[in-house]
Amino acid sequence: MSGELPPQVQNQLAQLQQVQQQAQALAQQKNQLEIMVKESDMALEELGKIDEDVTVFKNIG
Repeated sequence: MSGELPPQVQNQLAQLQQVQQQAQALAQQKNQLEIMVKESDMALEELGKIDEDVTVFKNIG
């Protein structure tokens, strides 16, 4: 018996690897979004501590 996998198994393996890559990319996106949410929550918390008549500037970049 040769060491090659049947074509069907090769296709399934390729699909599995593609799904694993997609899952990894989604996990990275999820982490980035969670960081953005935490930063937004912290900013809102800080904004809640100041008086309403205070001028607030947004840092861009």
